[in-house]
Amino acid sequence: MTRRERLREELVAEIKNAARTRLNEAGAAELSLRGIARDVGMSPASLYTYFDGLDDVITALIVDSFDDQAAAIRVAAAGARSVQTRLRRATVAYRDWAHKHPEEFRLLYESPIAGYQAPEDGPTVDAAIRVMTPFMELLHEAWTTGEIEAPPPGPPIDTKAT
Repeated sequence: MTRRERLREELVAEIKNAARTRLNEAGAAELSLRGIARDVGMSPASLYTYFDGLDDVITALIVDSFDDQAAAIRVAAAGARSVQTRLRRATVAYRDWAHKHPEEFRLLYESPIAGYQAPEDGPTVDAAIRVMTPFMELLHEAWTTGEIEAPPPGPPIDTKAT
């Protein structure tokens, strides 16, 4: 990595950290390019060198938050022999992460930000899947090893319903 690339990466991280701090202190509704720029000592126009706009910053926060939560779940679930124990640890880690990061949790799962449009089938979708993947893997393992009984099949889903 060149010095220039490293400096760019560091500044992007600083911008995201400033946005995360603002999110945690004032909530998602108070996120603005002007405020973030002020916090990092830049002009709002300078942020466009690193992000395409506020939606891009919010998308980066969402992806980073999902990835942080997914990592916490995977770390918590590792090491135990019993799938049930790993599943319980993963579930507790999900809840604990929410308690430790309430504004990020709200950003991910509760209140949408007025005017924000996530990229369709983009990085936020992929990141959300990364949070749920450990649960799906553990449930699959538990069912295939017989540690838990798979639920009975339900009625077919009408995919044409609106």
